[in-house]
Amino acid sequence: MIKKLLLIIFFVLSTKEAYSASGKQLKDDCTGEEIKKISCLYFLGGFGAAGMEINERLIDYGSRPLWCEKSKITWTYRRKIVLNYIYKNPKSMRSPAPKVIIDAHIEAFPC
Repeated sequence: MIKKLLLIIFFVLSTKEAYSASGKQLKDDCTGEEIKKISCLYFLGGFGAAGMEINERLIDYGSRPLWCEKSKITWTYRRKIVLNYIYKNPKSMRSPAPKVIIDAHIEAFPC
């Protein structure tokens, strides 16, 4: 059940409607023109809210969460986490943006 839920969520995040860009495009958006930075922050803010909901559901079903944020974090701090991950892992720029974001959060907030 949990694996199916995670696969569905990852599939939804990977669709063009959600955000089909690569890690490079995500980096460019988060460091580019002001309007792109705003778009990046809204996307990461929405991702953060969805990620926390997913983690709460995993706990409810008796599974371990993907990452463990200690408290609410700002959208700009979430952007910093993702950009730091991309800079430390340049190969991530070739990965889908949702995977990069998930991996960045798992690294930044281990359980």
